[in-house]
Amino acid sequence: MTPRKQHMEIKGRELEYLERRGQRIRKMSISVDASCNVIVRAPAWAAHGDVEKFIAENYSWIENSLAEMSASRRQPIDGTDGSVAILHGKEMTVMTHPTNDASLEGRYELDRNAGVLRIFTSDNCSDAIPVLARFYFDMTAKYLGTRIPEIESITGLCAERYEIGTYRSKWGSCSSAGIIRFNSKLSLFPYELMDYVIVHEMCHLKNRRHDTRFWESVSSFIDDVGVKRKRMRSIALGVRFAW
Repeated sequence: MTPRKQHMEIKGRELEYLERRGQRIRKMSISVDASCNVIVRAPAWAAHGDVEKFIAENYSWIENSLAEMSASRRQPIDGTDGSVAILHGKEMTVMTHPTNDASLEGRYELDRNAGVLRIFTSDNCSDAIPVLARFYFDMTAKYLGTRIPEIESITGLCAERYEIGTYRSKWGSCSSAGIIRFNSKLSLFPYELMDYVIVHEMCHLKNRRHDTRFWESVSSFIDDVGVKRKRMRSIALGVRFAW
Protein backbone atom coordinates (compact mmCIF):
# COMPACT_ATOMS: atom_id res chain seq x y z
CA MET A 1 0.00 0.00 0.00
CA THR A 2 1.29 3.46 -0.92
CA PRO A 3 2.36 5.33 2.22
CA ARG A 4 0.37 8.40 3.18
CA LYS A 5 2.08 11.61 4.21
CA GLN A 6 0.86 12.71 7.62
CA HIS A 7 1.60 15.55 10.03
CA MET A 8 1.23 15.91 13.76
CA GLU A 9 2.20 18.51 16.32
CA ILE A 10 4.32 17.24 19.18
CA LYS A 11 6.26 19.16 21.82
CA GLY A 12 5.56 22.40 19.99
CA ARG A 13 7.00 21.08 16.73
CA GLU A 14 5.46 19.70 13.58
CA LEU A 15 6.46 16.18 12.62
CA GLU A 16 6.01 14.93 9.08
CA TYR A 17 5.91 11.16 8.63
CA LEU A 18 4.94 8.49 6.13
CA GLU A 19 2.23 6.13 7.33
CA ARG A 20 2.12 2.59 5.95
CA ARG A 21 -0.90 0.43 6.77
CA GLY A 22 -1.62 -3.15 5.82
CA GLN A 23 -3.59 -6.24 6.78
CA ARG A 24 -0.35 -8.17 7.29
CA ILE A 25 1.11 -5.60 9.67
CA ARG A 26 0.43 -6.94 13.16
CA LYS A 27 1.98 -4.24 15.33
CA MET A 28 3.10 -0.64 15.07
CA SER A 29 6.73 0.23 14.37
CA ILE A 30 8.80 3.30 13.49
CA SER A 31 11.92 3.61 11.35
CA VAL A 32 14.01 6.40 9.83
CA ASP A 33 15.40 5.82 6.33
CA ALA A 34 18.62 7.11 4.74
CA SER A 35 16.79 10.20 3.45
CA CYS A 36 15.68 11.05 6.99
CA ASN A 37 12.06 10.13 6.32
CA VAL A 38 10.15 8.97 9.39
CA ILE A 39 8.16 5.85 8.45
CA VAL A 40 5.38 4.57 10.69
CA ARG A 41 3.90 1.12 10.05
CA ALA A 42 0.55 0.26 11.58
CA PRO A 43 -2.15 -2.40 11.24
CA ALA A 44 -5.02 -1.46 8.94
CA TRP A 45 -7.44 -1.56 11.87
CA ALA A 46 -5.42 0.74 14.18
CA ALA A 47 -7.13 4.00 15.15
CA HIS A 48 -5.37 7.18 14.06
CA GLY A 49 -5.31 8.39 17.66
CA ASP A 50 -3.48 5.24 18.72
CA VAL A 51 -0.90 5.77 15.98
CA GLU A 52 -0.25 9.33 17.13
CA LYS A 53 0.01 8.15 20.74
CA PHE A 54 2.59 5.55 19.68
CA ILE A 55 4.59 8.23 17.84
CA ALA A 56 4.49 10.53 20.87
CA GLU A 57 5.74 7.74 23.14
CA ASN A 58 8.70 7.14 20.81
CA TYR A 59 9.42 10.76 19.89
CA SER A 60 12.75 10.90 21.74
CA TRP A 61 13.95 7.92 19.72
CA ILE A 62 12.80 9.61 16.50
CA GLU A 63 14.69 12.80 17.36
CA ASN A 64 17.87 10.89 18.18
CA SER A 65 17.63 8.77 15.04
CA LEU A 66 17.13 11.80 12.80
CA ALA A 67 20.10 13.54 14.40
CA GLU A 68 22.36 10.50 13.99
CA MET A 69 21.22 9.84 10.43
CA SER A 70 21.81 13.37 9.21
CA ALA A 71 24.91 14.34 11.23
CA SER A 72 27.40 12.59 8.96
CA ARG A 73 25.96 14.29 5.86
CA ARG A 74 25.76 17.82 7.21
CA GLN A 75 27.90 20.71 6.07
CA PRO A 76 29.38 22.36 9.18
CA ILE A 77 28.89 26.11 9.43
CA ASP A 78 31.53 26.98 12.00
CA GLY A 79 33.52 29.95 10.71
CA THR A 80 36.77 28.09 10.06
CA ASP A 81 38.96 29.45 7.29
CA GLY A 82 37.94 28.01 3.93
CA SER A 83 34.65 26.62 5.24
CA VAL A 84 31.25 27.31 3.72
CA ALA A 85 28.52 29.64 4.93
CA ILE A 86 25.12 29.74 3.24
CA LEU A 87 23.19 32.99 2.85
CA HIS A 88 19.72 32.93 1.30
CA GLY A 89 20.47 29.54 -0.25
CA LYS A 90 23.78 30.56 -1.82
CA GLU A 91 27.14 29.22 -0.70
CA MET A 92 29.93 31.58 0.31
CA THR A 93 33.51 30.88 1.24
CA VAL A 94 34.53 31.99 4.73
CA MET A 95 37.93 33.67 4.92
CA THR A 96 39.25 34.41 8.40
CA HIS A 97 41.73 37.24 8.83
CA PRO A 98 43.63 37.26 12.14
CA THR A 99 44.35 40.84 13.16
CA ASN A 100 45.73 42.88 16.03
CA ASP A 101 43.77 45.93 14.89
CA ALA A 102 41.13 46.54 17.56
CA SER A 103 38.99 48.47 15.08
CA LEU A 104 38.72 45.40 12.82
CA GLU A 105 38.65 42.55 15.32
CA GLY A 106 35.23 40.95 15.56
CA ARG A 107 33.94 42.47 12.32
CA TYR A 108 32.85 40.88 9.05
CA GLU A 109 32.72 41.94 5.40
CA LEU A 110 30.41 40.39 2.84
CA ASP A 111 31.46 40.36 -0.81
CA ARG A 112 28.40 39.02 -2.62
CA ASN A 113 29.95 39.26 -6.08
CA ALA A 114 32.96 37.18 -5.08
CA GLY A 115 30.90 34.90 -2.85
CA VAL A 116 33.19 35.57 0.09
CA LEU A 117 32.52 36.34 3.74
CA ARG A 118 35.57 37.80 5.48
CA ILE A 119 35.77 37.49 9.24
CA PHE A 120 38.34 39.47 11.20
CA THR A 121 39.40 37.60 14.30
CA SER A 122 41.95 37.69 17.07
CA ASP A 123 45.27 35.95 16.47
CA ASN A 124 43.95 32.52 17.45
CA CYS A 125 40.70 32.80 15.46
CA SER A 126 38.73 31.78 18.56
CA ASP A 127 36.10 34.46 18.04
CA ALA A 128 35.06 33.45 14.50
CA ILE A 129 31.90 31.66 15.66
CA PRO A 130 30.34 34.62 17.53
CA VAL A 131 31.15 36.88 14.56
CA LEU A 132 29.50 34.41 12.18
CA ALA A 133 26.50 34.15 14.51
CA ARG A 134 26.16 37.95 14.51
CA PHE A 135 26.40 37.95 10.71
CA TYR A 136 23.41 35.60 10.43
CA PHE A 137 21.49 37.60 13.03
CA ASP A 138 22.12 40.83 11.12
CA MET A 139 21.15 39.36 7.75
CA THR A 140 17.96 37.87 9.20
CA ALA A 141 17.01 41.11 10.96
CA LYS A 142 17.66 43.14 7.81
CA TYR A 143 15.30 41.08 5.68
CA LEU A 144 12.60 40.71 8.33
CA GLY A 145 12.64 44.43 9.03
CA THR A 146 11.80 45.13 5.40
CA ARG A 147 9.57 42.18 4.60
CA ILE A 148 7.34 41.89 7.67
CA PRO A 149 5.51 45.21 7.07
CA GLU A 150 4.92 44.20 3.45
CA ILE A 151 3.49 40.82 4.43
CA GLU A 152 1.37 42.42 7.16
CA SER A 153 -0.27 44.60 4.50
CA ILE A 154 -0.91 41.55 2.31
CA THR A 155 -2.31 39.26 5.01
CA GLY A 156 -3.95 41.83 7.27
CA LEU A 157 -2.26 40.07 10.19
CA CYS A 158 0.01 41.76 12.70
CA ALA A 159 1.74 40.37 15.79
CA GLU A 160 1.93 42.16 19.11
CA ARG A 161 5.69 41.98 18.85
CA TYR A 162 8.41 40.37 16.74
CA GLU A 163 11.59 38.98 18.23
CA ILE A 164 14.72 37.28 16.90
CA GLY A 165 16.54 34.66 18.96
CA THR A 166 18.91 31.75 18.49
CA TYR A 167 17.24 28.34 18.60
CA ARG A 168 18.42 24.86 17.64
CA SER A 169 15.18 23.20 16.65
CA LYS A 170 12.66 25.74 15.37
CA TRP A 171 12.64 28.45 12.70
CA GLY A 172 9.72 30.40 14.08
CA SER A 173 7.05 30.35 16.76
CA CYS A 174 3.92 32.25 17.72
CA SER A 175 2.88 32.55 21.36
CA SER A 176 -0.66 32.77 22.70
CA ALA A 177 0.13 36.40 23.55
CA GLY A 178 0.65 37.16 19.86
CA ILE A 179 4.44 37.37 20.01
CA ILE A 180 6.19 35.94 16.96
CA ARG A 181 9.78 34.81 17.31
CA PHE A 182 12.14 34.00 14.47
CA ASN A 183 15.39 32.06 14.48
CA SER A 184 18.43 34.27 13.88
CA LYS A 185 19.71 31.64 11.42
CA LEU A 186 16.66 32.07 9.17
CA SER A 187 18.74 33.90 6.54
CA LEU A 188 20.19 30.49 5.69
CA PHE A 189 17.13 30.06 3.46
CA PRO A 190 16.24 31.67 0.12
CA TYR A 191 13.95 34.69 0.39
CA GLU A 192 10.83 32.80 -0.69
CA LEU A 193 11.30 30.28 2.12
CA MET A 194 11.78 33.08 4.65
CA ASP A 195 8.49 34.52 3.38
CA TYR A 196 6.85 31.14 3.98
CA VAL A 197 8.03 31.11 7.61
CA ILE A 198 6.78 34.66 8.15
CA VAL A 199 3.34 33.84 6.74
CA HIS A 200 3.22 30.52 8.60
CA GLU A 201 3.73 32.19 11.96
CA MET A 202 1.37 35.07 11.15
CA CYS A 203 -1.39 32.58 10.33
CA HIS A 204 -0.93 31.14 13.82
CA LEU A 205 -2.21 34.46 15.16
CA LYS A 206 -5.66 33.26 14.07
CA ASN A 207 -5.24 29.52 14.41
CA ARG A 208 -2.85 27.85 16.84
CA ARG A 209 -3.26 24.37 15.39
CA HIS A 210 -1.85 22.77 12.24
CA ASP A 211 -5.27 21.72 11.02
CA THR A 212 -6.88 21.90 7.57
CA ARG A 213 -8.11 25.45 8.06
CA PHE A 214 -4.63 26.58 9.06
CA TRP A 215 -2.99 25.14 5.95
CA GLU A 216 -5.72 26.61 3.77
CA SER A 217 -4.96 30.00 5.30
CA VAL A 218 -1.23 29.65 4.64
CA SER A 219 -1.87 28.45 1.09
CA SER A 220 -4.04 31.49 0.36
CA PHE A 221 -0.90 33.63 0.63
CA ILE A 222 1.90 31.21 -0.31
CA ASP A 223 2.04 29.01 -3.42
CA ASP A 224 3.27 25.41 -3.33
CA VAL A 225 3.42 25.20 0.46
CA GLY A 226 4.27 21.50 0.43
CA VAL A 227 7.18 22.04 -1.95
CA LYS A 228 8.54 24.89 0.15
CA ARG A 229 8.32 22.88 3.36
CA LYS A 230 10.21 20.01 1.74
CA ARG A 231 12.90 22.42 0.48
CA MET A 232 13.32 23.88 3.95
CA ARG A 233 13.67 20.44 5.47
CA SER A 234 16.23 19.42 2.86
CA ILE A 235 18.34 22.56 3.36
CA ALA A 236 18.16 22.36 7.15
CA LEU A 237 19.19 18.71 7.19
CA GLY A 238 22.20 19.54 5.04
CA VAL A 239 23.90 21.92 7.47
CA ARG A 240 25.14 21.90 11.05
CA PHE A 241 25.55 25.21 12.85
CA ALA A 242 28.27 25.45 15.50
CA TRP A 243 26.08 27.55 17.82
